[in-house]
Amino acid sequence: MKSKSLFALIALAIGSTSAHAEEGSPTFGAAGGGYFADELQATGVASEFYVAGHSVGGSMSWYTACYQGDRFAAFGPSSGGYWLPEPTTCPSGPVHLRHSHGRIDTFVPLEGRALRRGDIAQANIFEGLERWRVHGGCSGEQTVSVEGPYTCEQAVDCVGSVQLCLYEGRHPKPDGWETHLAAWFDAVGR
Repeated sequence: MKSKSLFALIALAIGSTSAHAEEGSPTFGAAGGGYFADELQATGVASEFYVAGHSVGGSMSWYTACYQGDRFAAFGPSSGGYWLPEPTTCPSGPVHLRHSHGRIDTFVPLEGRALRRGDIAQANIFEGLERWRVHGGCSGEQTVSVEGPYTCEQAVDCVGSVQLCLYEGRHPKPDGWETHLAAWFDAVGR
């Protein structure tokens, strides 16, 4: 049995569209992540795998959680989420998802924004997290904790887990983001 603390962070940068993309949505290569996990698992490098990414990598993490969530133990997106139109359903079921974001990020605002004269739009992170809470059957209540530079809100009574960890800052992730996320991955591993 492999140690729970042995894991791989998979930052997905596979392709520019997903087989599950809705027409007109600039989604990312969520389908490719499962193949990468299969390859790593075959090598015996780890018994479980996690997906994390920042900015567009955060977006890829959200899409992978939606379409291939059952292939990975947990997801740690940072400063990136869905694009409009958002997926209407997530076939993989509830997941463990911890989203980190700067409170004053203007590059990927928490409230979303239109780009290219409105041709594409970043979705609202708060609304996306609410969809994950509903998907996981969360009670609506949340706990709040302070973890270093983060103030984290975690939904309770969920299948899986849904967290939002905000930090004072803009788009760049804080120093130590990877260590903070690794500790959470270790805590929620299957």
